[in-house]
Parts: sequence; C-alpha cells; structure tokens
Amino acid sequence: MRKWAHVHIHLVGVILFIFAASAGVMAAEEVHITLRDGSIVTGSDVLLGQVASITGADRELVARLGQVVVGVAPVPGLDRSLSTGHVEVRLRQAGFSTQGIRIATDNGGSKIAVRRSDVAEETAVENATAEPQTDQGRSEETVPVWVVKESVTRLEVVAADNLERSRISPHRFTGTPVIDPDQIKGMRASRFLRSGRVLTTDDLEPIPLVTKGEKVTLKAVVGAVEVSVVGIAQADGNQGDVIPVTNARTDKEVPAVVSGPGEVEAKVLP
Repeated sequence: MRKWAHVHIHLVGVILFIFAASAGVMAAEEVHITLRDGSIVTGSDVLLGQVASITGADRELVARLGQVVVGVAPVPGLDRSLSTGHVEVRLRQAGFSTQGIRIATDNGGSKIAVRRSDVAEETAVENATAEPQTDQGRSEETVPVWVVKESVTRLEVVAADNLERSRISPHRFTGTPVIDPDQIKGMRASRFLRSGRVLTTDDLEPIPLVTKGEKVTLKAVVGAVEVSVVGIAQADGNQGDVIPVTNARTDKEVPAVVSGPGEVEAKVLP
C-alpha cells in the first residue's frame, strides 16, 4: 500500500513538473466554416448555410451546422454585419461544441456584411417614438432599434432590461442596429456605451468562456492519472483556444486549451 502511495505521489509530481515545463498542446481541426462577405439572405432569419461555406468529413454535422440560425436578417434596404465571434456564440447556444470548428471570413477580417433581398413589411414596434417630420411635412423613414437606457462600461455584459425599443432614422446613427434581443445573448460591450446610444452589432463582442485574470481549473492527464490545480488565465479564450495559464501552485506559466467555462486542459505531447 505504501509502495502504491509512493508511486501515485511520484506520478503527481511528474505531472506537476510537466505543467511547469509546458511541453505543448494540440487541438484537432475537424470542420472549417468560411463566412462569405456580401451574402444575400431571404426571410427573417439568417441560416449559417446561407452565409458560409462549411466543409468537413462528417457530412451529417456539416448539414446540421448549415441549419443553425446565427442571427436576425437585416431590415430591408440595410446591411448587417456578422462576426466570427457571434457565429461561435450562436453555435454554442445551439448545443454544438466549437472545439475542432474553425471559423473565418473570405475577406480576411473578422466580419462580413449580410443583405436581405426580399422586402418585408415592417411591423409596428411597441413604445416606438413618433416618426419625425421633414421640412416638406412628410414622415421621415425610420427603422426599429434598441437604445441603451443606462450607460454600460467596456466588457460589461449587456442586459436586455437595460435596453428599450425605439424607431429612429437610419441617418441618425452609424452601423448595423441590433433589432433582436437574442443578438445580445452571450455578448458583452466592446466599448463604453453611453445612455441613449443606438445599440449596433459593432458595440458587442462574445463573452469568452475564460476571461483574463479569472481563476480556472487547470487539468493535466498522464495515462490513467489526472491532476487538477488552480490556475490563473493570462488571456481571454473560447472553446478550443490555446491560452497561457499560470499554475497557482508552482507559479509557472503553461499553454492550455480552453475546454469549458472556467476550465482548461494541458494536453501533453507524447
């Protein structure tokens, strides 16, 4: 019994040493999603298959991914931007693990423009503001938007109860307006948002599974032995991202793969 205890302690020591040595991390790539800039959609929802090329060995998975709703279609006549981060959030919300899924754009950036081709009649919006009048006495065209009620600091989670519906002329703000509260799920403010600001898609960024400075569970597995220690994330990270993590026990920094909310794993190369 003592001999086994000694061996177990030795294995734990080896794993902790490997943590400190930071041998390396690997992540498998299985599916590639390429968002197409200038995509045109029909209907009220944006399906991933309408705006992206999806490739992978698992055809069933590719087909299912293509049916994921990744956002609300823009108001007829206006473009909306769709970011890789937003698509990743919507995939997680739809129950997909994003580990092994690589998302990019065909324009080299992080966002694409999406346009709606059909002209749908705009429905009335509750609590809408009165439409302003032009100098000729005619009603100026307005679009439905969400307005920030109380200022939001950068990186703060944007709450639905801090938004109110309104209708405003598209000439009075820049960017693609957020028109569906579902668009803020899993998102935070990318900049300071003052009270009264029209919320746009550029004002939002995905909330990462792990945030810089957060205490995380740092795991390592060697054979049948698994060790977990407390770590401190040194960067933001989403599913499958490799980020530096400080082992709180040894004060050594190691690369680790984000495996879940508040969880990272060091996969040691053989």
